[in-house]
Amino acid sequence: MSKKINRTVIKYFLSYLLIFLITVISLFMVYRSELIGTLTRQFEQNALSRLNNAASGIDEDIKRLHTLNTLITGNVDILLAKYSDVPARASNVRGELQKYIAGDNYVLGAVYIDKIKDRMYSYNKEHYLTYADGTITIHTKRGLFRFDPGEYNDSNADRLVYTEADGQYCLIYYPVNHSYYNYTSFFILDNRMLTDVCDSLETEAVSSCIITDGQHIFGSVDASLLLNGRDTDAAVVIEQADYSALCVSEEFAGGLRLCALTSGEELSKAIYAAWFDNLPIFLLIIALGLIIVLALTYFSYNPLSKLARKLRDADVTHKDPLQALDQTLTKQKLRSSDLEEKIEYYRTLIKKSVLDSLINASLSPEDRAPSFDYLFEPNSDCYLAVAACSAVDADSGAVFLAENMD
Repeated sequence: MSKKINRTVIKYFLSYLLIFLITVISLFMVYRSELIGTLTRQFEQNALSRLNNAASGIDEDIKRLHTLNTLITGNVDILLAKYSDVPARASNVRGELQKYIAGDNYVLGAVYIDKIKDRMYSYNKEHYLTYADGTITIHTKRGLFRFDPGEYNDSNADRLVYTEADGQYCLIYYPVNHSYYNYTSFFILDNRMLTDVCDSLETEAVSSCIITDGQHIFGSVDASLLLNGRDTDAAVVIEQADYSALCVSEEFAGGLRLCALTSGEELSKAIYAAWFDNLPIFLLIIALGLIIVLALTYFSYNPLSKLARKLRDADVTHKDPLQALDQTLTKQKLRSSDLEEKIEYYRTLIKKSVLDSLINASLSPEDRAPSFDYLFEPNSDCYLAVAACSAVDADSGAVFLAENMD
């Protein structure tokens, strides 16, 4: 096949290939978009589900302190009424407090203040407490934290209280303590338990995690890196750059929320892994598509090539099937036009001959002129023949009519 014919094949091939490429690219973009969307939602929902489960667990542990407080205050009231000796009271009350909180990982200390005697009873695992003028000083390795229980009396619900010193927080669970109660009780919580929960949630999928109420932070990162000043009222997923997202849990324990930043790098790895898992299918689609393109090229070009060979004229110089076919059809059209002109010319000559015969017949002494209408009727079995002689009589010509009798 010549170079020009190859160009025609290439044109056909490229036209089908272009349609195929547009289809494959569109399919790939749709697949990529759906893949990223599906994996992102799955990634974020898994992280949010883990946060809500952890938040629910912490909330249950803290709410359990309300029941624990009821048990402690009831038993301590009985002990204070039973023992009048102050040393015995202190020892027995401290033992009662220890009995309830010794195995609780969330609680570092329990405090009971007898308002009538203005005396504090406490049990602490790590800290040392002093009480003077209604203010409690908590001595810790991180610093001194001062807490005035009277500021939080008459609250209608249990609450978490944050005492701050040198950028550090001491977290206190403060049950309902009305001013008409004979006592004030509360628990000192272990901040490290909240930090440990955040650390346990940090995996390859979660790059960082904190617990915060919007102002106070428990965890290893600054809240500004996660919340960016956002205030949310419900569990939410906030999209970030580079496939990462900020997941905020449901509210628990009186205003706390777990906030986690998902790892965009891990999500990218999951997307690429899913893409490579489906790569053989795309390669198969591309291979089948190329076979279809080749088949369409063959079935489109082959009939045209055969038609061009059938209509090929010796005078046609183009070897390109399209150009050869065009030139052949043009030449056929010109030949048809020439043939029509020749037929019209001979028809005129015949009519002239017939008219001349009629005129000559009218001048003859015969009564009736011959009729030549049947010569021009369609599907006639009669044919008109005109013979030209090299020498004719000067007075008349020679016209012969031959009738086909078959």
